[in-house]
Amino acid sequence: MQNSDTKLNIVMASYNEEENLEAAVNTAIEQAEKTGFDFNVLIVDDCSTDKTQTIGKSLAEKNDKVSYVRHEPNKGFGASLTTGLEHAKSGYICVLPGDNEISPASVYDILSSTGKADMILPFTVNTELRTPARRFLSRLYTLICNTIYATNVQYFNGPALHRVDLLKNLTLNTNNFAFQTEVIIELLERGYSFIDIPMYLQPKRHYRSSALKLKNVFGTIGVMTKIYIMLLRSKGLKRLKQKTNRIYPSR
Repeated sequence: MQNSDTKLNIVMASYNEEENLEAAVNTAIEQAEKTGFDFNVLIVDDCSTDKTQTIGKSLAEKNDKVSYVRHEPNKGFGASLTTGLEHAKSGYICVLPGDNEISPASVYDILSSTGKADMILPFTVNTELRTPARRFLSRLYTLICNTIYATNVQYFNGPALHRVDLLKNLTLNTNNFAFQTEVIIELLERGYSFIDIPMYLQPKRHYRSSALKLKNVFGTIGVMTKIYIMLLRSKGLKRLKQKTNRIYPSR
């Protein structure tokens, strides 16, 4: 029986994912159905140049729980959240990658954690599936963020689950891979809670990542600097240092 009082808005961020999109969408649907919550899946195609558009439209035509939108021109990974919020009216929202990298069990764990905190923040456990360079930079990024923002978050760039009402009160300006960092820091600065949950990856059928492109790296540095300056001006750093917003799950 579905809980109609809670709505899951699942955004499937996709760019040239013809090899992975259908499996990713099917995983999201299957796991969302297990939660008992009402849900929808919005495929956000970031101006793909392969068959992602054809596949996305076909999936939307076959299932009334799925819809498809396309960015023209390419707007960046983070823009998928903004587009998702434009279509979400209430409930919770989560941006999942269209590469089908997250294991089905972890997709379920993320979605079923709805309501346990204001933010559900997944962190990768089996990082050995990442390249050594990606693992190193990810750990460095988390260390730097927790140091300069005085936070204690395990992972800033996962497929976080957020309350729609909270995000609609934010001014989101980040379209690159650091978009979740902007959201998390602003919500923590406002005193909202979070819970860390473990997330497992699975091998991808077709691997392609743009996270380490120079454009994304410099864009991420710019976002971190902007957030730091904002917190200094608003005295948010002091407030963050005085707060502990983590909720520890019962075992």
